[in-house]
Amino acid sequence: MKSPITSRRQFLKYAGATLPMLAVPSLISSKAFAGASWDLGCEYNATSYPVQLAQKYADLLKESTKDEVAITIHPGASLGYKSADQFYAVADGALAMGFTLLTGLGGIDPLFEISSLPFLAMNLKEAEILASCSRTHLSTVFEKNNQVQLFAETDPGSGIWAKKPIQTKADLAGLRIRTFDANSTRTMAAAGAVPFQLPWADVVPQLAAGAIDAVLTSAEGGTLISLWEYTPYFNELNYSMPLHSLHVNADVLREVSAEQQAAVLSVSDELQTYVWQNQQARIDAANERIVAEGATLVGEFSSELTDHLRAAGEQTQQTWLERAGPAGAALIEDYRKALA
Repeated sequence: MKSPITSRRQFLKYAGATLPMLAVPSLISSKAFAGASWDLGCEYNATSYPVQLAQKYADLLKESTKDEVAITIHPGASLGYKSADQFYAVADGALAMGFTLLTGLGGIDPLFEISSLPFLAMNLKEAEILASCSRTHLSTVFEKNNQVQLFAETDPGSGIWAKKPIQTKADLAGLRIRTFDANSTRTMAAAGAVPFQLPWADVVPQLAAGAIDAVLTSAEGGTLISLWEYTPYFNELNYSMPLHSLHVNADVLREVSAEQQAAVLSVSDELQTYVWQNQQARIDAANERIVAEGATLVGEFSSELTDHLRAAGEQTQQTWLERAGPAGAALIEDYRKALA
């Protein structure tokens, strides 16, 4: 297997090249192979929702292809790939598949950050519409990088885990808060907080050391690492709903039979439907767990706070639009039209 560093360098060398478009009909090859064994990388731990979905996908695909296509899932970044490096690894074939948080790929293309723009999608209906619009625009980016996006899922709405309810601008002032990407870091800074952009594995150690006071993540994220032990209030702000995607190397997909390719796409559609049907139950389960653990779920906020956060978020959106250019403006326009 190529090392992550070698793979990344090779990708960067050729990233500017335009690869053939991969419309679905072109994926169907006349070659027929007995089967395939694919490695799927994910940087989240084995109990996380992305890994659970990946396993469900692998089980359904195995059944659909009568054991001819087998997927081995490697959670917890056990193969050494995280964030953008995982995307590069799938692009050059070091990994067959990846389940990746798209908002961390802004260095590849700013369009990947669309779902982390603050307060752009505020409920499940809006999140589903944004995901659908994003898929249309991002398909070209995946294709240019020798990949096919299979399906996407969105995190439940992010909020602030803190030691007290967040109700005013003063509650944010000087708050040392963990953020998860450039957009959330900009927004929290504009709102008066002191953001620290930290990978997931560093959250609990930094809380335990007293280096941070609060965490920007979802209710579900908090349940995975028992955040109530340090920050017993979850302020459910629905800040954003970041997208994760399952994606596959296009050459790897071409190498299996036409029937197997069709199964890959069919199971992807099935999982996409399941994601949205299951989303509310997923949110409810996390909120119930928070209450059961003795933590407090805060769901009502003053207009002073929400207006202040939205103003900070608008600055972040404007900065993103400047980076994303016409492609970003077109995506936002399509999203607004779909909402109407």
